Amino acid sequence: METGETRNDSKISVVIPAYNEQTTIIGLLDDIKNGTLLPYEIIVVDAGSTDDTAMLVATWAINNKDINLKLVRSEGTTYPGRARNLGVAEASGELIAFIDCGLIPNRTWLEDLVRPTKTENAEVVWGKCMPKCDTLWEEAFASIVEPKSTDASRRVVANSCITKELFNRIGGFREDLRAAEDLLYKRTIASQEVQESFSEALTWYTGYPTSYAKALKKWMLYAEFDVYAGTHRRKLFLSSLQAGIVLATPFVFRSIPKTTLFFVVLAILRTMVSVCGRGVRLNAIQWLYAVGIACSIDLGRGLGLANGLYKKHVRFRTKGVSHIDKGF
Repeated sequence: METGETRNDSKISVVIPAYNEQTTIIGLLDDIKNGTLLPYEIIVVDAGSTDDTAMLVATWAINNKDINLKLVRSEGTTYPGRARNLGVAEASGELIAFIDCGLIPNRTWLEDLVRPTKTENAEVVWGKCMPKCDTLWEEAFASIVEPKSTDASRRVVANSCITKELFNRIGGFREDLRAAEDLLYKRTIASQEVQESFSEALTWYTGYPTSYAKALKKWMLYAEFDVYAGTHRRKLFLSSLQAGIVLATPFVFRSIPKTTLFFVVLAILRTMVSVCGRGVRLNAIQWLYAVGIACSIDLGRGLGLANGLYKKHVRFRTKGVSHIDKGF
């Protein structure tokens, strides 16, 4: 393909789950349209949005009749796994490419993503997702949660493609989880004898929480659904170790100033492990942000695990949609 050439590939269906994404969905559709390779179709699954997401997508489809776009509306609020399953069920292509709202694809994204399916006969291809940081806060957040940029083996569901045959064979995504459904999906693929490939297909991520409170809430949600998915054991061990240290410290020092100083030093060391391990350089303000972010994430994870374990064994009886958080 010549540089700048755009053609339609009849084998590719792009599936986009969307819940209250009126600020991001149009930009994503425009980016896909302006890419070097057009898919046969784009399938947007509106997962029960309460904003103008569905209306904006429908209007975009009218104004871009050269693009084959399908808008699928779920009945009620739908979790990401079910939204993707609904999209694949409507897909006509032999290849399914997944991307999420909030991601910005490189112009050659789709072309790069599907190339290994032709050159290597890959059944699953994983692209790269890099942080797009415009503020000191976002750079600090990325330094805590993102892997090294050289980590080519990271599997990102929101930047991947899979043959429809394999997707149907493994049963798609678990539909009753708000989070961790992607971990189970990747585990299922890893348990199969399939041809995988890692691509340079690049997307940029822009959706970091904008405060410590939102970071805590987000990681509480992640950890709670890790429990429901059964992917929580390693995190539970680490959180239990952290909790044990925190609870034991006052009895060891028997002094509020010494205990406070120990907690500060512990928070700084924990942050240094994350930041330095990723080879990131931060200024003084970003270090302060990073320490607070790391503590918020650790606290949120611990509370979420405790909450999930409690509800799983005592109160959690509903099946399918959780009573905790109905939506993306």
